[in-house]
Amino acid sequence: MRGPREEGGYYWQALDAVARHYHIDMDAPVKEISPEKLNLILYGTKGQEVTVHYRNKDGRQSTFRMAFEGVIGNLQRRYNETGSEYMRERIAELMSEQICPTCGGARLRKEALA
Repeated sequence: MRGPREEGGYYWQALDAVARHYHIDMDAPVKEISPEKLNLILYGTKGQEVTVHYRNKDGRQSTFRMAFEGVIGNLQRRYNETGSEYMRERIAELMSEQICPTCGGARLRKEALA
């Protein structure tokens, strides 16, 4: 079965560039990746650019620099921007709502709640 890694599309190549830049072993189990490196994968590079060597399906290559938005940021953006109900449902399968234990969902700092 072929997946994103084997297909080598744009997003996978960007993720791979982040992994190479920050020395993240993409074959390591998640529990073996440091919290700092896992944070880069999930939440992005916070504006820090990495070099991406991109090859399209026709074999053409280009190199560019980009900030990586992170896996979670990418899914949130795609969920909000898609016009496809199917894609929204597929992404929603990966999401869950949780009430903040500190503010109880009020979205206020604990000082404001006091």
